[in-house]
Amino acid sequence: MIDEHAIPTIAEWGDYEADLDTKWTFDKFNQKNFAEAAALFASCASATCEDLGYMPLKPFQYYMTAITRYISSEGFKNTLDLFTDDAIYFFFCRVVDMLGNKPDFILPIWHDVDAALTKIAAMKPQKFCADCDDEPENYDLVGLAELQDDLLNVRLAYDNAKQANAQPSQQHT
Repeated sequence: MIDEHAIPTIAEWGDYEADLDTKWTFDKFNQKNFAEAAALFASCASATCEDLGYMPLKPFQYYMTAITRYISSEGFKNTLDLFTDDAIYFFFCRVVDMLGNKPDFILPIWHDVDAALTKIAAMKPQKFCADCDDEPENYDLVGLAELQDDLLNVRLAYDNAKQANAQPSQQHT
């Protein structure tokens, strides 16, 4: 479990200056606490979720946990509107991306991620499409059943990533 008071250290950011995107993300997030990270997400979910993808392990886990706990909180709306729809879209895309590309980053914090997904499932969606190739303005109107299917697919991706990570690596001689 991530301690909200254990803000990632500069050492945990690693050689952040070696990559321009990681440097940008470091400059934006360094020394931010949970509330400040949630405020970044609330002001621009798309940029915040994109930034998460450029973080090293410990900063990613800390700031993704901050966002998932914000989504799970009373401060996050219980119905979808333009902001929450976009926020969920970008959050979904980041979760799917990390499960596919960096499962070792997201699996240890899955409890918090799943709590956010559970809250999303309880929302009363007006529109939502978890197809990460679409832009938010191209969403189709869908019902709760389709949202539930999308969440089931993310949870299946989680199960696959967890199973793949549990496989012992094969050594070639």
